[in-house]
Amino acid sequence: MLTRTRMAIARPLFALFLFSFFVISCRKENQVSETPPKQTEDVATLRSFLSEVTGAKTDKITFDDAKKEFTIDGDVIMSLKSASEHYAKAAATSSEDAGGRTTQRRYDFIMNTTVAGSVTIYADGTVPTAWQTAIDQAISNWNGTDCLVKLSRVTSPFEARIVFSSYTDASTTTIAFASFPDVTGNCGPTVNINLYYSTLSASRKQFAITHELGHCLGFMHTNQANGVLIPETPNASDPNSLMNAVVLDWAGYTYYDIISYGIVYPNAVNTKRLLRYYNGNTQDHFYTLNSTELNASGSSYNFEKGEGYMYTSQVSGSSPFYRYYNSANGDHFYTANYAEIGAGSGGYSLEGVSGYLFTTQVAGTRPLYRYFNLARADHFYTVNYSEFGAGASGYTLEGVAGYVY
Repeated sequence: MLTRTRMAIARPLFALFLFSFFVISCRKENQVSETPPKQTEDVATLRSFLSEVTGAKTDKITFDDAKKEFTIDGDVIMSLKSASEHYAKAAATSSEDAGGRTTQRRYDFIMNTTVAGSVTIYADGTVPTAWQTAIDQAISNWNGTDCLVKLSRVTSPFEARIVFSSYTDASTTTIAFASFPDVTGNCGPTVNINLYYSTLSASRKQFAITHELGHCLGFMHTNQANGVLIPETPNASDPNSLMNAVVLDWAGYTYYDIISYGIVYPNAVNTKRLLRYYNGNTQDHFYTLNSTELNASGSSYNFEKGEGYMYTSQVSGSSPFYRYYNSANGDHFYTANYAEIGAGSGGYSLEGVSGYLFTTQVAGTRPLYRYFNLARADHFYTVNYSEFGAGASGYTLEGVAGYVY
């Protein structure tokens, strides 16, 4: 059974809209035996449930007893087996996710860590060069999110977790289908591209394929009332999000995209992304694990990027990463060595613990480099040594502050 979502284009305005419902397409080779409901009210219960999670009215949800599948709003199909699995999952988690399905962002099922770290992709011979290029760009985009998800191409469909194929249909507004993860933690297995829309710009092809891969990885639309709300993300639409239901020219990920991917697929369990901000007025860099402290911007600080992942509570071998602030020069300073400043010294006041990292390298971690710019009175931390190397732009390398994931 293949769970699929649709992406469509409104031709008069050439505005691209993505329709995300739980869609199952049964292919002959994937058909499995399904047990029909024992009672008529079983189907009625599932119709009510599907109405709740998709927002479709119950009279728009029909059940075909011969095919053992539901049709939602005329073009969205879900097998009886899949609907039952979703219902059981929702019932089991309703106490911990009360009302979550009425918001959005994440699918009920996501990839397990083994699959997330090795998502292999194959595109068959029906996919033209321009779309092949978009696939390569989408892979690069996802690999650049600095989360657990890692994608790569393979040369055989038998090695692939996701297979791209194509078709041509001028009668539909569907640009592509993409599948959601299954209950066992596998990624969605297919993306099917409608070549009728090959006139899309290269930038929009890139956006579309990156978006469709997002569905395969378990992310839902950010402006529709279904799915599980990802913590620290808003209930409202994020209009420029990759997973918003409007295809745009590719312009990178939004702040909440980056937050979402790090929360759903952190590089290590119980870690959070260390967020880096910059205040151009005071020339100060600020770091926090708390995405709601400043959100995308606040107090003249603007989000720049993530700098690895830290633990939110102490684990064996980890050390607190202390945060200080100097109100005289506007500098934030961080160190794992409490003895360096202690409770406060030289104008710096202790503000607390930002997170927990390692002071010696352990498997899977990388250095968090510490720099200081005397003229700007700015401490700067990065996992990317090439930003300043041994020192540049007035910044002097002071060593490794610790090791993060």
